[in-house]
Amino acid sequence: MDGTGIYAIGGGKVGAYELLPPKQPPAAPAAPAAADGKAPAKARSDGPGPLGSIKTVWEVPFENKAFQVIVAGSSVVVGGENIVTIFDRRSGEIRWSAKVDGEARALAVVDGRLVAGTHTGKIICFAPGEAPVARTTGPAPAPAKASADPLARTILDQTKVSAGFCMIQGVGDGKLALALAAGRTCGSTAPTRTATRPPPPEKSSPRPDCMEPG
Repeated sequence: MDGTGIYAIGGGKVGAYELLPPKQPPAAPAAPAAADGKAPAKARSDGPGPLGSIKTVWEVPFENKAFQVIVAGSSVVVGGENIVTIFDRRSGEIRWSAKVDGEARALAVVDGRLVAGTHTGKIICFAPGEAPVARTTGPAPAPAKASADPLARTILDQTKVSAGFCMIQGVGDGKLALALAAGRTCGSTAPTRTATRPPPPEKSSPRPDCMEPG
């Protein structure tokens, strides 16, 4: 919800709605003065009035399962099953869409970039641009052993975690992540940071301008 605007997903559609204020009931007539001079009894109140009505601004179909919706500038971003889609906030027109691996359950917009996290443990960053360009954060680190990294050995011994995923903030050269993974048969992993420039849409802006003023 954004002010009086509501953005919702579900039932095979994405929609924008406006919360209208409740109508004010007519004022009750003043009670006549009592014959004995006492103050008249106050009118009885049955509680607050209705919260108002909801007006549909637009609704568009969304075939994939939807898991997350956020509003950024003039865009509505929806995370679905194997897809992330940006809608125009005012018209509901699709501005841009990209496939992802898994259910996009976490969305954020930072410095004009769209970041999506999926249930598979992957984090994808989409940057403005016209052509898909893969970027890496540096050369692949050399293989590491858990026994060679004291910090990795300490983490593994204290947590006693034998499988799953872990997120390392400030992963650096990735040696700690490799050491953690090497210490277990079903080792943990740190998310790989990649940035993909999405292809231009057919009929709209060629970039996910998520920080465009609303």
